[in-house]
Amino acid sequence: RGHVCAGDGKVISTDDGGKTWRESDLGQNYATTAISFPTKDTGYVSVEREKENALWRTADGGRTWASSKMTFGTKPADMLQFMTKDSGYVGADIIGTLNFTTNGGKTFKLKDSYDMKFDDFPTSAYFVNSKIGYVAASKGQMSMTLDAGKTWTRCDLPDPLYGSRATYFFNKDTGIVVGRDIFRTTNGASSWSVARPRNENY
Repeated sequence: RGHVCAGDGKVISTDDGGKTWRESDLGQNYATTAISFPTKDTGYVSVEREKENALWRTADGGRTWASSKMTFGTKPADMLQFMTKDSGYVGADIIGTLNFTTNGGKTFKLKDSYDMKFDDFPTSAYFVNSKIGYVAASKGQMSMTLDAGKTWTRCDLPDPLYGSRATYFFNKDTGIVVGRDIFRTTNGASSWSVARPRNENY
């Protein structure tokens, strides 16, 4: 089963590995910007409409969607991940905030760059589970939390990045951050190594 947000108010889903697709239309005036499915049936999509952003939720595998009725800022979200059916975050790197929820988007608790000990905006994030997460910013800055964002510890990369494009962790210890270099850790960000040389065309 897979899902894609088409950007024009539509979510496209497949139940057979991409052989056939079905379409859900959230509305003509909406733009869908990011999507996350923590379970087979429960999923979330960030929706932009007239500079107001909201989180929509499905409980039937993307066949029907409903708004959470909570807004989370004026900029389109480009970071969205739910670790469980109720716990996740949504954010936009252009304003440097992550909005956390533990009740399926009914309420949000905001964390900004200051909370995450950055002096610049976060550009990518990944949570291994509902407690452990990593957030990257520009200039090689990296921060981690072990308690669902209550406290943060810096775990910077060895060389500056001009804004990470993606952060992904395979488990709580092993992960990569992609920018002009690809950095890899195998010890929970205690140290980093270059997994792939710099791309000068980045």
